[in-house]
Amino acid sequence: MLLVKIDTTSQMRYPACLAILIPCRNEASTIGKVIADFRRALPDAAIWVCDNGSHDDTAARAHAAGAQVLSEPRAGKGNAVRALFTVADADALLLVDGDDTYDAGSAQAMLTMLAGEHCEMVVARRVTQQAGAQDAYRRGHEWGNRMFAASISQLFGHRVDDVFSGYRAFTRRFVRSFPAASRGFEIETELTVHALDLGLRIREMRRRIARDPTARRASSIRCATAAASRSPCCTFMSRRTRRVSSGWWVLRPRCCRWRSACR
Repeated sequence: MLLVKIDTTSQMRYPACLAILIPCRNEASTIGKVIADFRRALPDAAIWVCDNGSHDDTAARAHAAGAQVLSEPRAGKGNAVRALFTVADADALLLVDGDDTYDAGSAQAMLTMLAGEHCEMVVARRVTQQAGAQDAYRRGHEWGNRMFAASISQLFGHRVDDVFSGYRAFTRRFVRSFPAASRGFEIETELTVHALDLGLRIREMRRRIARDPTARRASSIRCATAAASRSPCCTFMSRRTRRVSSGWWVLRPRCCRWRSACR
């Protein structure tokens, strides 16, 4: 059950026990500002930073800014997110990158939607500040995101527009049910596919970004391919095929984890 806190200034409703999760690698120049921005937006939230093998003083600056810091030496955003999901315990959890891409001012609106519409996950659908700005969203990444989002929408019968967004809000039970099989940036696609595979209520909320958060990542196609090979998306069709000959037991393990997390 989600406890609800009322913000009397904005009349917004959002879960009372919150955790902000920030996986980062070599983000010393921005992590302090990100923590400060989210501290102002959600002053009662616990802030966790996972230093994913940084070669700079990211961890030290995060600690100085007041965050709880843990280390994950295995490179890859998926490994960092898994570590954060393991240690953080809250009614609602907000996942955001440490490179100052996303607006902390959107956090309350996302959490309000999470609680108010009884969602298990809310995704910030990225919209650039200036339509067509070349430095805001590289054409190749936008095209790759749209192509893979369309494929997933067709496969699961539910429209999604941004499968690579790193700004998301979750309920506790969603996080507890999530297998976290991915090791790299494909973790974002796995989060979406996991929700769709279980038929959970998810929503997307349009939010502006200052620049393309994938500028330093591998290509969108590579992330999509990795997600398809290591996330539930790859096994979705095989499970549906095997179900005909092997029975419903093939689908039961994931569903049982979900029911256990809901208790």
